Amino acid sequence: MRTVIIIVSWQSGPHLEPTVASALAQAGPGDRVAVWDNASDADTQAALDALQARFPALIVHRSANNLGFAAGNNAAAALHRECDAILTLNPDAVLKPGALAAMRNVLLEHDDVAAVGAVQLSPDERTIDGLGDVMHISGLVWRRSHGRSAADLGRRLSAAGETTEIFAPCAAAALYRREAFEAVGGFDADYFCYCEDNDLGMRLRLAGWHCLQANRAVVLHLGSISTGRDSDFAVYHGQRNLVWTFAKNLPAPLLVALLPVHLAMTAVVFARYTLIGRPGIVARAKLDALRGLPAALGKRRRTQADRRIGSLALWQRLDKSVLRR
Repeated sequence: MRTVIIIVSWQSGPHLEPTVASALAQAGPGDRVAVWDNASDADTQAALDALQARFPALIVHRSANNLGFAAGNNAAAALHRECDAILTLNPDAVLKPGALAAMRNVLLEHDDVAAVGAVQLSPDERTIDGLGDVMHISGLVWRRSHGRSAADLGRRLSAAGETTEIFAPCAAAALYRREAFEAVGGFDADYFCYCEDNDLGMRLRLAGWHCLQANRAVVLHLGSISTGRDSDFAVYHGQRNLVWTFAKNLPAPLLVALLPVHLAMTAVVFARYTLIGRPGIVARAKLDALRGLPAALGKRRRTQADRRIGSLALWQRLDKSVLRR
């Protein structure tokens, strides 16, 4: 299974070298490692020049405009159609030895799996960065076990076996079967970034595919190097895109039943950011989400037409716990 490893970069120069080196170290003869750079500054361009000189096998695509994470991955994937699988890798993520092989084996062994995630740890390997993405019935999303200690993680994963069912993989390090990726339209380019992986994961599930985590694949992930954790940029795109994901994808019975829960979650989020003096960013995100709702509902027609599972099957995969966020 030939794989293209896509690293979408924006102002990522200082972080790219270990990411690229880890990807090339695991790429086989038929694989490709490609950086899609979203019109970064001169410092990142110089870093890319240096990486190409050091690693002749590295492919660099330089975009004239910043397309964002979603459209950048789509564009790079379209340029490497000779590859059967697509590994998205953040420019601040490093593949531990054997990670690509472990993820690829899951696709080879499970014909009904469209996407495979990895065990994501902090760079010092003391903290869990994520064990797959969670989608709550309110529409809120998060990475499972994010921020928890990794002290006994090895024992827990060994008990779980080779794979664990997840709602969707985090696209900081996710392997997608091209057939499935293209069948559902890839990432939604309108998202730009944030929640595009949750949206894609839900569309894959609605189309009848499964998502698994490869418990032997480990990736070290720093996180938020380009946009800043909890920055206005991150909050805006995350809160806007949550609305579109909820509206586009939920089957009608769930959409109607869970709309009050979604509105209640929105009120709680708005109250939280009001208390810390940042209500404007959430208000702007939700207003822009409403402005973009007609386009999202237009995409909903395709999503629901391609749906192969019922409301109950999706309901079983949604998190129903009392919110901890």
